[in-house]
This record gives sequence, structure tokens and C-alpha cells, in this order.
Amino acid sequence: MLGTFESLSAVVANQRGDGVRLSDGASLPKDAPDEIVVAGVLEGGIVTSLHYSAGQSAGSAMVWEIQGTEGSVRVESASGYIHFTDFTITLRRGSEPVQVLQVPPAYAAPDLQLDAPAAGVARLYAQFAADLRDGTADAPDFAVALDRHRVLEAITRAAETGHRQYLSRPDRMNSPL
Repeated sequence: MLGTFESLSAVVANQRGDGVRLSDGASLPKDAPDEIVVAGVLEGGIVTSLHYSAGQSAGSAMVWEIQGTEGSVRVESASGYIHFTDFTITLRRGSEPVQVLQVPPAYAAPDLQLDAPAAGVARLYAQFAADLRDGTADAPDFAVALDRHRVLEAITRAAETGHRQYLSRPDRMNSPL
């Protein structure tokens, strides 16, 4: 929403150890990271950081705060996956009191009887259908998926090498600082 990464650095770790198979309690080796920290610069010079941590949060599972010169916007959800659940948006402008904004209906699940993951998929299919019907292109496509995978690869490379990764300048893609 704020643009793509120009460059990033990352740390990934497996802090929680092995998994447990629910059917029999057997320990299963886990090599997927459960702690991911990324710091970088978006195109246009926006400095950003994100921190993903597995486990139970004491508050909202997902908090996204965008701070600008005139105020800030905060998006929170009970799930770590914003597209799987309803969320709350709050706005602060200058010294004005914090306002809770209404989430636009386009971001609400089309069928409120669905559980969180199914509601997210239903919302995506509804947007895809609207794109086909209206000739728009608002639903994510393969180009968006390719961009996300490039970012994930850069996060992996940055964590493995300890070097900043440059995404928007092919001549510096694998160069250290």
C-alpha cells in the first residue's frame, strides 16, 4: 500500500524449537522461521520496519501503524493475517482525539457466516469477480505475487548473508552495503 521495497535488511530465526504432531504428541523438527524482523526503505524514501513473531500476543495479533507528518493511521486485527479477519482502523490528526474509522464495505467479507480464512478467500473471489464484471484490475494478480516472492527472497538472502538487499536497482541486487 505504501510502495515496494527499494532495499531491506533482515533477521530470521526459529525461536520456538520443534513442532508437535497433534495426533500422537510426537516431536517434529521445524525449520521454518517463527521470528522475522525486516528494516528497509520503500521506493520514495519511506523508512519502514516490520516484525513477525509466532505465538500468542497479549493484545492485537497484528498492528500496522503508518506515521506521517500530519498524523497516523493504525490498523489492528485479532488475527496475524489481516485478510483473514475483520480489522479496526484508527486515525489521529495532530492533537485531535483519536477517531475509529469505519472499514469500507469493500473490505468486509461478503458472507458474514464464514469463518476467518474462508471469509478472506471469499473477499478475494468477490474482488476478482468485480474486476471481470467491471473491467477493473483491483484484485492481486501474478505480477503482485511475483513482486511478493522477490521480497521474500530478498528477506531470506539478507538474513543468510547479513547484507542489505537492493530490490529496485538490478545493478545492486546482491551487493552488500
